[in-house]
Amino acid sequence: MLDDVTHVPDDNLKWRFRRQLNADATRQTVYACATRFDEHVQAAFGSYVQLRHHEVAARTGRGDELVTVGVMLTPNYSGNRPWDTTMFRVFGASQLTDEEVAQFSELWNHGLSPA
Repeated sequence: MLDDVTHVPDDNLKWRFRRQLNADATRQTVYACATRFDEHVQAAFGSYVQLRHHEVAARTGRGDELVTVGVMLTPNYSGNRPWDTTMFRVFGASQLTDEEVAQFSELWNHGLSPA
């Protein structure tokens, strides 16, 4: 995933994701790589983590116990280090409004049929 996002033209954005959910559906980890870091990428990553938290909570009925941690790596071109790390954490019942769920679903779930 790390190598994949570094070979993208500057004006494009590529995401790579992996998720893990523990056996009792109370701990979810989201791993992401993106081609660059800026406020839009950061906001988009936050919406992805919140949406996946909301979806798992709705599917399992264990929202009060659920913790989702998202970690995103983006290339750092300053020469100080190869990658920057961004972390996002959501705990407990989803705080997303119906409007936010619809907006985030449109952004991240396009092309997926409803479950």
